[in-house]
Amino acid sequence: MSQAPSAPVTFDASRIDPNALAVIERLRGAGFQALLVGGCVRDLLLEQTPKDFDIATDARADQTHGLFEECLMLGGRGSVMTLVFQGGKPFDVATMRPLRTPASTPRVPLDADLSAVSRALPVGTVAQDAASRDFSINALFHDPATGQTLDFVGGVADVRARVLRSLGEPSERFRDDPSLVYRALRISARRGLTLEPRTLEALREGVAALPDSPFALRLHELLECLSLGVAGACLRRMREFDVLAHTLPSLGQLSPFAWEGLFSLGDAMDRFHAQGRMLGHPARLAALLLPLADPPALSGVDAPVPLAELVPAGDDAERPPLMEDSLAVLAAQRVLRQGPDSAGAAELLGSHLLTEALDVYALTLDATGGSRQVLDAWRARQGG
Repeated sequence: MSQAPSAPVTFDASRIDPNALAVIERLRGAGFQALLVGGCVRDLLLEQTPKDFDIATDARADQTHGLFEECLMLGGRGSVMTLVFQGGKPFDVATMRPLRTPASTPRVPLDADLSAVSRALPVGTVAQDAASRDFSINALFHDPATGQTLDFVGGVADVRARVLRSLGEPSERFRDDPSLVYRALRISARRGLTLEPRTLEALREGVAALPDSPFALRLHELLECLSLGVAGACLRRMREFDVLAHTLPSLGQLSPFAWEGLFSLGDAMDRFHAQGRMLGHPARLAALLLPLADPPALSGVDAPVPLAELVPAGDDAERPPLMEDSLAVLAAQRVLRQGPDSAGAAELLGSHLLTEALDVYALTLDATGGSRQVLDAWRARQGG
């Protein structure tokens, strides 16, 4: 491993959140090492705005907790991290790891003594922590005090080449952690990156193994891909690699024309996001299933797929509440099209899912260019 790139690495330091700098300064003032790490460093090098600023430190979680008045310790997979609130914003502060944590590692129990757990965990070096991360571009560290970006894994070169490269043995990493499939497609779509050949091969192997992973995990990662303003690009990439059918097999029934309708919905989600609006999880999942469950809304399949069949076979026993809410949002679309004076309207107006249902209806109209007259009538009734 090399410590730093041979060429100078610079970016506009004024784009670093001053609250993140305050957290780093507090840790350093107590004698600890503290650096910006991960996606924020990557995005700054790409001259893009980071979504958040994560911090790596050699302080244990209990030591970090003792330095900040507003701080929570959270149990992770064989680890304890801290969420520090500074200037009203949350910042993830993680202790550097000496080794990568396998995805199969159980989470720390909810009733565990997190201070005791954190004291028992080993602390790694910056180089060790870099090697434990998922992709080279996410394993970069930045020292605000010196302006130096630390690169132990060739991540700076990959940022410059706009390449996404898995660390370690890619096939082993993707087999161990199914979430890497979604994360790779999400990052590459959001940042316009090309997958490095070995990473691409490992991703294809990971897709084939997705049905062996828990449905709840697949669902969570899929919905994350629809939440960052690049839903359209993510959906297109996920179809290219057959991720959607391996996540929700019912989507394999969509015709090529119906896929285009789904991509249009994804683009509508992105316009929704660009307006500063956030779609809830039930609305995101309902929109994804809309071409199957409600063909008249989006020219999906020839006949609607029964709602119960949208869940992967054999997973009914573990169907999360989110799925139930999404199915209710889907069922509401027929009522919404009939207007606020139709049968069933009164019940829907009293539902806690009305806003989610209206958001999906609005997405459909945006994607298809439909009239908003009925939607506006619902909005007026909702406000009244």
